[in-house]
Amino acid sequence: MSKKHSTYSGAICSHCDANKSSHRRTWWRYSKAVVYRYFSTVLPAPLSKLVMKIREHSARVSIEFFDTSKNFVRSSDIAIIPFARARALFKEAHKRGIVMEAHTYRGAPLHYYRATFPNKRVIGFFGLPRPPETRFRGEIWMDDKILLKKKLSAHGVPVPIGASVTTFRSARRLFEKLQTPFVVKPRRGSRGSHTTTCIYTEKDLYEAFKIAKQLCYFVVLEEQIAPEYVECFLLIKSHVNSLQKLSLTLLNS
Repeated sequence: MSKKHSTYSGAICSHCDANKSSHRRTWWRYSKAVVYRYFSTVLPAPLSKLVMKIREHSARVSIEFFDTSKNFVRSSDIAIIPFARARALFKEAHKRGIVMEAHTYRGAPLHYYRATFPNKRVIGFFGLPRPPETRFRGEIWMDDKILLKKKLSAHGVPVPIGASVTTFRSARRLFEKLQTPFVVKPRRGSRGSHTTTCIYTEKDLYEAFKIAKQLCYFVVLEEQIAPEYVECFLLIKSHVNSLQKLSLTLLNS
């Protein structure tokens, strides 16, 4: 089982990816995002954009408001950033004369950044700076595994059979209806964080459900597709290594 850590202290969780963060804060952020995105899909487009803007603005205002608190730290020191993607963003911004600052709370990264351009223009953003004209097109459904499945299915792309559940009772009912093996994962998130594959028994389902629940209130349970999940690593332009994730068999060197 993974270790729960309420603040970022460098603690290692065997179910997290390399971007370590607080389970508690991640759970709140992911769960809230699913709720916001649900309303964004059932409301008319103008109201949908308004909901997303309110969510983004309220989060930004809360961080900026508490910025003077001693528990909040805003720094341009790249050493405080544990995320490779954010560090790459800081380095590229530095080349362009853009001053980047990261926010932390009691040492925990908040995934919120501030960029000051050479012309003194300042923007704040979560994760990555997305252009305003594209922010609300795909972001509403792209980061939600269930909404993504529905979008792909509507365009004729085959997707694994499954659903989103919030209780183990619901997960067990779905488990009894569908065909094993199963994959269980948080409805939000990426890089395979807190995702369990090759689930054949109810006991394994229970453990996988608890693991996924650590990152999100909403859990996705779906049939595992064959062949097994394959990751491709680009080593050089003319060479691609495919590594089968589950059996760790080198397919092509």
